[in-house]
Amino acid sequence: MKTNNKYILALLSIVLTFSACKENIPDFFDEDYNGAYFNYENSGDFKYELNFSNHIYGRPDEVAVPVKVKLLGYLSNDKRSVAIKTKAVEDYEMPEITIPEVFFSDKEYEKEIEVMVKRPEKEGEEYAICLYLDGSGDLGGGIK
Repeated sequence: MKTNNKYILALLSIVLTFSACKENIPDFFDEDYNGAYFNYENSGDFKYELNFSNHIYGRPDEVAVPVKVKLLGYLSNDKRSVAIKTKAVEDYEMPEITIPEVFFSDKEYEKEIEVMVKRPEKEGEEYAICLYLDGSGDLGGGIK
């Protein structure tokens, strides 16, 4: 009888051990809140100064400015767009710029785009512009 009790106790322990285990994978991000953000190491990298006098050779009409964008949230199998907009900076005139459409293909989470800045008509003037993600694309604005 003691042997049967040991077998029953061992079987009961095994059953309880395996029935208590359940895999639980937590969500790291809210699935409905995927977004994008400008990907720079520190806040000083967010400011980019462009001096057209450094681009004398060939006097290009436009100069490319690199902008790093990174996704926040889950990767997707679909092509997704990010909307980058501009707004004026107080006390500065806005330069003419061209922002390409930004699309992230499946499994792509980081991208460097080139914003084209047109040479201003007046020389010796300072211009400024602010780029921001407004969340109107397939992805939201990201970090708030």
